[in-house]
Amino acid sequence: MGNLVHRTLVNAQRNFGAVPEPGPLTEKDQALIGEVEHSLDEVALQLGQARFQVALKLAMTMAAKVNVYLGTEQPWHTIKTDRARAGTVL
Repeated sequence: MGNLVHRTLVNAQRNFGAVPEPGPLTEKDQALIGEVEHSLDEVALQLGQARFQVALKLAMTMAAKVNVYLGTEQPWHTIKTDRARAGTVL
């Protein structure tokens, strides 16, 4: 999970100098954001109940989904043809 955050932020810094402002979101973007937000709430709930293993599994599952999204969207390639979209994906 830390690798996902690090890789994404390094890519954003290298290509944009900061975390870029997102452009228009696709339905896929919105669905993933909603899923991440829900998962974060669930992780917080599990942590509050000292269910650390469950919280960690939820967080890792969500990180894997975000990795799949990044692999599908490939902002490192998209930046060559659509800089705004690459920034939104990051």
